[in-house]
Order: sequence, then C-alpha cells, then structure tokens
Amino acid sequence: MSKFKKLVTSVLMLSSVLIISFSQTTLAEPDMKIDLNPLTIDKVSNIQPLDIEKNMARLNGVILKVSSTYTGWEKERLIDGKLETSWFTAVNDAANLGTAPFIRLTFPEPVTVEGINFRGNREYKKGYDVLEGILVITSSAKKTVEYTVSFPPPDRDFDIKFKEKLKDIATIKFIFTRDESPDPGLAEIEVVGEK
Repeated sequence: MSKFKKLVTSVLMLSSVLIISFSQTTLAEPDMKIDLNPLTIDKVSNIQPLDIEKNMARLNGVILKVSSTYTGWEKERLIDGKLETSWFTAVNDAANLGTAPFIRLTFPEPVTVEGINFRGNREYKKGYDVLEGILVITSSAKKTVEYTVSFPPPDRDFDIKFKEKLKDIATIKFIFTRDESPDPGLAEIEVVGEK
C-alpha cells in the first residue's frame, strides 16, 4: 500500500533577498527514493524577452488561465513578449486581501522545461507588485513539484534554472501568497524549454 510523503527543503539565495523553498508531494512506497531537482536563481538586469521558439508559454495552443483580470490589462499581456505591458488582477483579487490570485499555463502537449523567468510589472512600479508565491509544476502523469518563490526588489525580475530538465510537463501554475495593492500584477512569465 502506498503512503503519502511530503519532502521539504529550504535554501537562502542572493543574500537575504530571495528565499526558495522546495517541496515535492507524491504517493510513494515507504523506501522509494524521490529525486529533488535542485534549482538556481539568477536576479537579472538588462532583460531581453526570450526568443519565441524557446518560450513554451508562447506555443500555439497554450491555454492561459488567470484568477481574474483588471479590464484593459488582459491576461495575454503575461505572454506577449513585451516587457512594457503588464497584467493585473481584478480589484480585490489579492493575497493581501485573503484571496489566492493565480496564473496557470496548460501546454497543448507535454514539454521539457529548463527554467522559468518572472518579470515584475512595468506599468505601475510602486505598490502593485507580487512579492511571493508558490510555483506548482505538474507532469502529464500528475506528479507535482512546488517551489515557494520571493520576488527580489527593485524590479521583481529573476530567472529560475533547473539543474536537470523537467520532462513531460503539462501545466505550470503560480499562486500569489504575498502582494501589494488590491490588484497586483506581473509583466511577463517565460517558460524556457522545448517541445
């Protein structure tokens, strides 16, 4: 009979600026080993949008779902390849108000993921930032890994790189756990990988 196991590790990166926690939840046999895929985080500057052929978030057929949208700042802005555009949640859809805003990408077919890049909002730089959240990556076999990610100031931009490529990924979801304002937002989410 399978037993429920949850493994958790924590890492402090980039001085005290960026904190990453990792957990993997799965059904496992008592002595079954679970591979915890380490990652590195790079705080970036001089950002250029990722080439479209390397950005799995921009594949034809990707389904982008968000918890809500502020009219005029539509969800497609998250994956349009333009850093100057941002998406914002609807008013009152904010972790600081007790909700759980989210972004979810569902791929038309499983992909291999090398990393994920987050870009803080560019349109309203003061008071509308996402500060922390949970990144949930799910394979087509329904196995998940979760990372708690804190966004470094001032621009809230960073790149996550996995030590080993994550294969057969079906969905990526990001859930806000700390943010500012009643309608926080992001400029871009890029999924570095291949079909």
